[in-house]
Order: sequence, then C-alpha cells, then structure tokens
Amino acid sequence: MPFDLVVRRVNGLSMANTLLHGDILIGQRLPDDRAVSAGDVVEIKHRSLGRLVKRVIESSDDGYWVSGDSATSLEAERIGLITRDQVLAKFLLKLSPRGMCRIPKQG
Repeated sequence: MPFDLVVRRVNGLSMANTLLHGDILIGQRLPDDRAVSAGDVVEIKHRSLGRLVKRVIESSDDGYWVSGDSATSLEAERIGLITRDQVLAKFLLKLSPRGMCRIPKQG
C-alpha cells in the first residue's frame, strides 16, 4: 500500500499545548479498513463544523469520540460520535519553530 502523505497547518489553539497555532502536521490518509485508536491525532470531516484536527479519546464499534487537548476545545459531547468514514487522516509528526518531533499519543 502506498503512503498517501497529508500535510496540514494547525489553525487555532484547541490542541494546545501538544499542537500550537502554525505548527505543521505530517501524516497519512487512511484507507477505509485502517482503524484508529485512542490517543491518535486525526483530521475529521464534521458534518457541520468542517475539517477539524482532534485527538481520539475513545473508540467503540459505532465510531470515535474526539476532543482537543486544550481545556478551551469543544467537548466531545458537542462534537458528537464520529464515524470511520469521517476520519480523513492520522498525523504522526509535527514541525514547529522548536523542531520536528513525533506527536505523542496522549496530550
């Protein structure tokens, strides 16, 4: 399977202090059969909020609960359950003024 690279710039502070406004994220687009797990940082396509970068906080057979790492982020209950087809990418690395590093599993 080819590695389908995804690059995004962080916009906002909902993932602070893990990710800061302006950080560059590097990850991969996920095929439909690839699961994500709690702790992963993903890009989702929300039906009303658009594209968001959030952390998976819980998974179930029905989908995923996601939230930002910052206390000011939308709560998982307000975002709602995310289905697998709404998960667009999983991020692995961040590039910031402090250098490049792996994104930690937990905020």
